[in-house]
Amino acid sequence: LGFSITGVVSTYASYYGYGNGTIWLDRMYCSASDNKLIDCLRGVSIGYTSCGYNEMAGVYCKSGGSCVNGGIRLTNLQGRSEGRVEVCQSNEWGTVCDDDWGSNDAKVACRQLGYDDTYYYSSYGGAGSGMDDLGCNGSETSLFNCSSNILGSCSQSQYVQVRCYS
Repeated sequence: LGFSITGVVSTYASYYGYGNGTIWLDRMYCSASDNKLIDCLRGVSIGYTSCGYNEMAGVYCKSGGSCVNGGIRLTNLQGRSEGRVEVCQSNEWGTVCDDDWGSNDAKVACRQLGYDDTYYYSSYGGAGSGMDDLGCNGSETSLFNCSSNILGSCSQSQYVQVRCYS
């Protein structure tokens, strides 16, 4: 999902609700080096399970962690998937200003964070420096693929925030 592994909390016993449909994976043995669930060792073949819908696994991914150039995170979280957008440039977290920020930019931010393209966006107070004058067309996979003035400055009331949905 694109999150740092330092911000992961696992859940069990259907913490997020009971599932429905086919249960594909059971008895998972993942290591920190596995990039996909399908790469993890399994105690049974895909599609074979003794799991019930009251045993669904879940995960809560916290934004943040180490700054890797091209990374994105949400801060000042209002919920699990809503907050101020920050980007990592030159190994330092910075803000995104609301100059030319619009729905296409928000779509790309949510997509880069691992969410669907459903979003809400707004701007609110703050000042700092970071990505400015974004020009996403909505099809990009990263805010860094959009046209932008990376070294912009935000004045009061120019930070952006998004709410992303799965």
